[in-house]
Amino acid sequence: MPLRLRSYSKYRAIRTSMNGRMFDSKAEAHRFGELMCLAKTGVVSRVTCQPSFDLVVNDEKVGVYRADFEVVWPDGEVHIEDVKGCVTPVFRLKAKLFRALYGFDIRIVKA
Repeated sequence: MPLRLRSYSKYRAIRTSMNGRMFDSKAEAHRFGELMCLAKTGVVSRVTCQPSFDLVVNDEKVGVYRADFEVVWPDGEVHIEDVKGCVTPVFRLKAKLFRALYGFDIRIVKA
């Protein structure tokens, strides 16, 4: 068996640490930095990392969608953000289910 020195993610994302948190990609860590600057200046009220949402259809849980960020603005508006370099078919399906169940879209931040 060949020796495997380094494991790569499917899309070659490099796990990155920022402010003591690990992120799945450099782009996600960069977006976190941007959101923290906005939070410090009061432009956004709250930033939550990795919020989970149950995808329930006909009282049956069919999956879970874990977003990258939940951003709450001072007027109470909530944005769910996902940092993507590549939008996969599975993500498209989860985004459609999320919209049908929760009534708003996921904001895609391009890497």
